[in-house]
Amino acid sequence: MKYAIISDIHSNLQALEAALKEIKKIGADSIICLGDIVGYNANPSECISLIKNDTKFTYRVKGNHDITGAKGLDGLSYFEINEWSQDAIDGLRLTDFILNAEDRKWILSAPETLEIKDSKMNFFISHYSPAGRDSNFGYVLSEWDANTAMRYLRAKNINLGFFGHTHVPTTVISKKSKVLFEIGSHVCNDTIEIYEDRHYLVNPGSIGQPRKNGFVSFAIFDTEKMTIDFVPFTYNIQKAKDAIMKAPYKNPNANIRLSNRLI
Repeated sequence: MKYAIISDIHSNLQALEAALKEIKKIGADSIICLGDIVGYNANPSECISLIKNDTKFTYRVKGNHDITGAKGLDGLSYFEINEWSQDAIDGLRLTDFILNAEDRKWILSAPETLEIKDSKMNFFISHYSPAGRDSNFGYVLSEWDANTAMRYLRAKNINLGFFGHTHVPTTVISKKSKVLFEIGSHVCNDTIEIYEDRHYLVNPGSIGQPRKNGFVSFAIFDTEKMTIDFVPFTYNIQKAKDAIMKAPYKNPNANIRLSNRLI
């Protein structure tokens, strides 16, 4: 079984289409989305439709942009709104403006965490760190975050977990008490081999908005070979920028800022 693991699409239709084309070439049996389908970019409803109508998508969880984009910003407190960057707020307001009731219901119907039962190996998926959203806002960006997340996997007797949220390819590998934490685009150069006596936590990177000078990527988990590979890909950035420039963002400067983030 080949699972394609994708995350953080963020309404980037052009990147999602390019990723799905690569996934088809690879011949994945199932596609798993780790959340944040919407937010930031210009095409939330089109991304939702593409996922809903692709039978390869078999599992998904929801992320923070999914929840807030579907519910809207109006119900948030002053302190909750201040947790978001201005770019994020602009993208969420656009999402709230565009989504219809059916889209909102569909997004919110996803769980926040899920354990997938596979005949070769069960594994855990979440948008946030397995330690939860309250642990450094759900991020795994340091060795401390990695150790906290790994303690959760061990306590639940889970050998493998996938998460998103940080937009950066990441691996955390634990054997007994030793934890190896690696973050950054260089992670994509290695194949991860799965062994029964170790625990693994993997972020496949972002489909629609890479960070830390990285690139867009996803991961392939092959249960026959017991390997995980990262797959970087390219997409039409100019077309994505053009879509942002045309979108009805509430803040007139938002489209300029957001398009620059895609360069």
